[in-house]
Amino acid sequence: MLTYKDFETRTEFVNYLGLYHNNPTDSQPDFFKISTLAPHNYQSELQEILENIQNVRETWNNQSVSQIEQTVSKKGQQQIDIMQGQKTEKIRAGYCPDSPMYRVKNAESTSYFYKFVEEIGLTNSLVRYHVQFPGEVTSWHTDIFSPAHEFLKETDVLTDQAVGIDRNIRRILIALEPWDWGHLLVFGKSSWSGWAAGDVIFWDYGVPHGSANMGYTPRISVSITGQSTEQFVEICKHARAL
Repeated sequence: MLTYKDFETRTEFVNYLGLYHNNPTDSQPDFFKISTLAPHNYQSELQEILENIQNVRETWNNQSVSQIEQTVSKKGQQQIDIMQGQKTEKIRAGYCPDSPMYRVKNAESTSYFYKFVEEIGLTNSLVRYHVQFPGEVTSWHTDIFSPAHEFLKETDVLTDQAVGIDRNIRRILIALEPWDWGHLLVFGKSSWSGWAAGDVIFWDYGVPHGSANMGYTPRISVSITGQSTEQFVEICKHARAL
């Protein structure tokens, strides 16, 4: 079995793993809506972000290639090696390694979203606020949830052969404000726009995705990453059937 070390780019590696059909004529949906939360549940958290939006721009982790590399380097050489394929294709495509993709900050343990995620069956979760400012782009990528992710236990060290294998880690995204002109997310062939405040979506492991803010206002959301349980699987099955 080949590993990520045998490929120059992340795309080549995930294609080898067969994580996505990569058929440009396929018409199946690539993300699904779970529910819509009542905005008052998280209004205080959103308001704090809005009132400190300049501080968000200046101090939050900007998720540039350089920033991510600096973060994962603290976890050891394997983390740098895992990231290299994704870094290579971004540089080849002309992305500036210092350009922010979006800004991110971990939510406090008292956040409403930790209560919500328990209700839908994601365990050992990490809740992060996302703010994407006008002109910022999250480049096309596929999540493989390497061991550098904070919600994984320090003892959960993977062999090279296990990197990229589906371990039932899933991510959901929650829009904290109504959709605004120029805000866009793409999952495979499916694009997401026109959302309502509180809309919650998920996508399957291996679906490539990206986002862009072509508008004039920040796009504010929350991502939650955790271990899937049978409860979450059943919720996802229901969402697919709608």
